[in-house]
Amino acid sequence: MRKRGSSTETIHIKKHGSFSLVAKGDHHCGTEPILQAEFTFSVIAEATSTDDSRGFLFDQLRIPAYFDKMKSTTLSCEKLCRRSARALVRMILAENPKLKIKKVELSLGPSASAWMTYTCRGSSLALLCECAHRANQRKAA
Repeated sequence: MRKRGSSTETIHIKKHGSFSLVAKGDHHCGTEPILQAEFTFSVIAEATSTDDSRGFLFDQLRIPAYFDKMKSTTLSCEKLCRRSARALVRMILAENPKLKIKKVELSLGPSASAWMTYTCRGSSLALLCECAHRANQRKAA
């Protein structure tokens, strides 16, 4: 990734896992009442973003913990994927407000043959990050 004569170093962090939850309603994710799904969450951030005292940009263990806390949903897989990705960005920026995220992807697989990926970058990601920063500032005040 180049910027007008200078280079930008990035780091690509991926976290993969699985989760289960109760799927309710007429248009829920998956075909069974208990959703057994896999996820892959991917963040590309500037490698020079401020890290914590351990040297991490953010605590990756919080990603599967987010999904483990979900107990049920009425959302379609597409809405669940988008909402979860945006929530994870907000959670990461609350932990490290100085992190410069360039791209986020969340893939959900409710079955071996059905996967979807939500991608956020560019102006959409900038707006999401700005909203997350404002919300975090309000919580801190």
